Amino acid sequence: MTGEKRQWKERTPEEIEIIKEKAEKRRKKNFSIITNHIDSVCIIPADKPASARYALVQMIFVADRMITTLKRQVGFVLPFDTARQVLGNLDEFIESIWAYVIKTSPHLYSFDKRRWRELNDPMDIKLKLVEGRNFVAVILPRSEEIGQLAVAAKILENHILYVRSTGPFDKIEESISAYRSIIEDFDEFLTGLSEKIGVEYDSPIKKLINQGAMEHGQESGETSWPPLTNDATSANQEATGEKNDKKKRKT
Repeated sequence: MTGEKRQWKERTPEEIEIIKEKAEKRRKKNFSIITNHIDSVCIIPADKPASARYALVQMIFVADRMITTLKRQVGFVLPFDTARQVLGNLDEFIESIWAYVIKTSPHLYSFDKRRWRELNDPMDIKLKLVEGRNFVAVILPRSEEIGQLAVAAKILENHILYVRSTGPFDKIEESISAYRSIIEDFDEFLTGLSEKIGVEYDSPIKKLINQGAMEHGQESGETSWPPLTNDATSANQEATGEKNDKKKRKT
């Protein structure tokens, strides 16, 4: 059993203190980002950080760094045509996500993704979200593309949480299948982008698959994605010693 999966009661006082210090440091960082940057986006992942569903949030952070690197390289290291093609592919990917967002939220019919700021939370709401919640991801987009992507992800995460708590099983299956397809497409895009700009990309999907394989005594790559949990366990719950009594789905 790894340290990450050990129950709270099995941790030493020193480990608990380290967790609490990291939690407090993360909260202060999030507060600073929100109060100083109006375009910051808060996303509440519908699963705990070690799960497959958290991969999308991780990849948005990676994409933000990669797109910034691409724009620095263009014209010097990277040809304009190559950069234009990459950004065109990214725009198509973002369009596909927004198409699904609109499908899940009909009131957004004909909404232009370039108006993403209109759907972002106001500062007071964002501050309330991060207060006492360590599992909230705060993203500071450094480009319009990442802002569009982050807000779309925020809406989809909320949709997944809603469907899994209120929707029929068929709707849950449809939503999660679509979401996994989005994550896999995003992972493929980032893999190609990393090769073009010459940076290393540590795929969170491959990491999760290999982790699942090791836990089941298989060779790396011989297992599918780990299953989604039925509850969103926060790092804050762990830091405060709270227990999650919901049973996980058996696989």
